[in-house]
Amino acid sequence: MRINDGKGNTGVHIARTKDRIGKCCPISWQANKIKRVVRSTIAAKALSLQEGLETALYFQKIIEDICGEHIPITAFIDNKSVTEAIKSTKLVEDKRLQIDIASAMIQKNCVEVKWCPGKVQLANSMTKRGASGIEFLNVLQKGQMPEKFV
Repeated sequence: MRINDGKGNTGVHIARTKDRIGKCCPISWQANKIKRVVRSTIAAKALSLQEGLETALYFQKIIEDICGEHIPITAFIDNKSVTEAIKSTKLVEDKRLQIDIASAMIQKNCVEVKWCPGKVQLANSMTKRGASGIEFLNVLQKGQMPEKFV
């Protein structure tokens, strides 16, 4: 099934947890059309990132309550403009996007956002025609993330 039908933007996020020896397990994943109309790819990616961070923060709180220790969050996104906008104080053209980036910046104290090349972005297999899902399947089967994401 392909969610992206060419009408609107699709947001995808995968939340996973990792133990001390590096084994990981997805605890949540979601792929759906972005609810807000956006005028740019950067706005769509920023909204998808924000939704993913909200999910990660939710699970972080639950796991921290159970384990009693801080669990860091690292988000990987394949759009350099979003990572630069989060770290920048420059004005962004889309005023609504500024609000979303400001929200992500507030969370910046407990979240790290890293860029990854689109060809290795695991979530792409959920939305992009021709994107391979083999790497994501390997993560599910073996419980190990590719080195690019460690």
